[in-house]
Amino acid sequence: MKLTDLAILFIIIIIPTSLVLDIRTKNIEAAVYKRIEINKILETVIEDGVSSLIEEGGGVKNFSLNKEKAIEEVLTSLYNNFNVLDKSTDAIILQGYISCIAIIDYDGYYLVSNQEYVNSEGYKEMKLICGPKKSYSYYEDGYVYSFTLDNYLKIFDSWDNSLYIDTRDKIVEKLDEEGDSYPDFLSDDELFDDFRRKKIIELLQRDINYTINKHNLVARQFGISYYFSLPVLPEEDWFKTIDDVGMIMFFQGMPIGVTGEKINSYATGVTRIVKGEKYYISEEEVEPGVYIKYYHKPGCTEIEDDSRTFDSKKECAQNGYFPCPVCFPY
Repeated sequence: MKLTDLAILFIIIIIPTSLVLDIRTKNIEAAVYKRIEINKILETVIEDGVSSLIEEGGGVKNFSLNKEKAIEEVLTSLYNNFNVLDKSTDAIILQGYISCIAIIDYDGYYLVSNQEYVNSEGYKEMKLICGPKKSYSYYEDGYVYSFTLDNYLKIFDSWDNSLYIDTRDKIVEKLDEEGDSYPDFLSDDELFDDFRRKKIIELLQRDINYTINKHNLVARQFGISYYFSLPVLPEEDWFKTIDDVGMIMFFQGMPIGVTGEKINSYATGVTRIVKGEKYYISEEEVEPGVYIKYYHKPGCTEIEDDSRTFDSKKECAQNGYFPCPVCFPY
């Protein structure tokens, strides 16, 4: 075979292959950018929903949730950000990509899912319905422990029908006075917080997983061909989800490319009802080996390490920190 023939054969084989690989690479890049764009939209949507969630009050015990308004705001924001009209076919399909919404309350949670119902005209429709409230409860050895998003809890003793309602330390004091034993996780603030978080997350994972799997049956009515399952969330995202009253939404199955890629994502948003505004702490060396400790408001120019925080001014003071003389966090 002549050299020119080899060159022609090389061109015939290599160039089309290179073009196919180039097109595929561009399609993958387009899908990646689309995923980033959708994730940003979902963050905006859930923030809009959370902003409408709190009905009244400003403290842990002085507020109520307007769940219906929050759900309505989620859908409105979703339609607006994807430029679709409410009640349109595109809006209905877009709603079908929501496999589950969990509303995180102070002492329990609600699961929101697409369900079929008959409207006022007698026609069947799909609607996001909020289910009943479920408590953060854990049962062991005849005791029911009902947790909250902080150190307040209820303990029901089924052996003698006694009930304890208070903060962890107060309940432990009461049990000590009565000479009753209690599990190790109640003996220490850190152990209790770790155990509480673990149990709340386990409950959420179990029920969200069930709701998302159930959505597979519903999705067919939206014409969606996708297997819905609970995506893997990093532990820090679960912690962030239960850090305060808020919402987490799962958005799955939407095509994002010409090569078959589909979105499998979620977004979280929290209020500042339980934790309140965080205070940042720092230490200033005034002379060798002598430090003054300050706490600051967010955005203070004196903050050097914004990863170290406390949840209240009282907690700052208890740990030896003084108000910053620059930002005055009084």
